[in-house]
Amino acid sequence: MFGATLGEHRNEPEARDQVLTEGLASLTERWTLLEVATGAEEVVCILEADPSRVLVARGYYSLPGVPTLTISAAQIASGEWDLRRPR
Repeated sequence: MFGATLGEHRNEPEARDQVLTEGLASLTERWTLLEVATGAEEVVCILEADPSRVLVARGYYSLPGVPTLTISAAQIASGEWDLRRPR
């Protein structure tokens, strides 16, 4: 949706199946955010997402007052940030 990797697949049908079965539910999981230039990783919670951007809460819990970060789909596509579901 916003350019992050949901999973790796051998073909399009496998990718489509994962999106249809896990796509929306995966937004409620904790994700790993990587700042590619520094190699710094942190756990984040997705608060809002649309095709152009994602808003994350920085930290394991999404509580009032926690720091947030808005990352554009262009920043993910350029490799500035990488957002992945932990395995």
